[in-house]
Amino acid sequence: MDYALGAAFFYAWSVTCARRSSAHHGPDLANLGRLLVAIVIVGLFVAFSGRHPFSAGWGWLLLGGVLGLGVGDIALFHALPRIGVGLTMLLTQCLAAPIALFLEYEILGLSPNGPQLLSALVILAGVGVALGAPAEGDPADRRAGVWLGVLSAFGQACGAVGTPMAVDACARAGETIPDGFAQGFVRLLGGVPIVLLFVLWTARKDGLLAK
Repeated sequence: MDYALGAAFFYAWSVTCARRSSAHHGPDLANLGRLLVAIVIVGLFVAFSGRHPFSAGWGWLLLGGVLGLGVGDIALFHALPRIGVGLTMLLTQCLAAPIALFLEYEILGLSPNGPQLLSALVILAGVGVALGAPAEGDPADRRAGVWLGVLSAFGQACGAVGTPMAVDACARAGETIPDGFAQGFVRLLGGVPIVLLFVLWTARKDGLLAK
């Protein structure tokens, strides 16, 4: 529980910082910059601490990074300037939970219990209320931001489900499950190339440093 609360706190802090950095550098460079800093710092820590990130289920972690840190975070950074930090966080974090429950059921066969299903319904109802509130600005831009927030939630859910898939693969192979730092590094290996390719593609006409 402590780790989950810590993850929620630091993720909220990260998104708040992302909104400010996006305003200065544009969403794509801001996203790429933070991931490059993360992969260097986490990679050095993993290397010098003697951790072994490539376990039996490393492919699931890599895929989780592609969908979560790659596709999901690209959508997140493009949702921020359209609908703001509050609604982006609401969509990404709240919708990720019921989507992850569904994915776990479909992939791992883990059926959600009654309280989990009730909580998912309450979350969806809360999101619906938030989306129904009057909003300022261009309606088309808001709709685009909402759909980007939903895509971000899907990416986060896929990234989260990658961990139990890796754990299951390690258990089947009789291998030790890598800790959070090692798993995070493998996820970064999947996400950074996707973001880098997206940045290069979007900058193909105006140049890399153009907003």
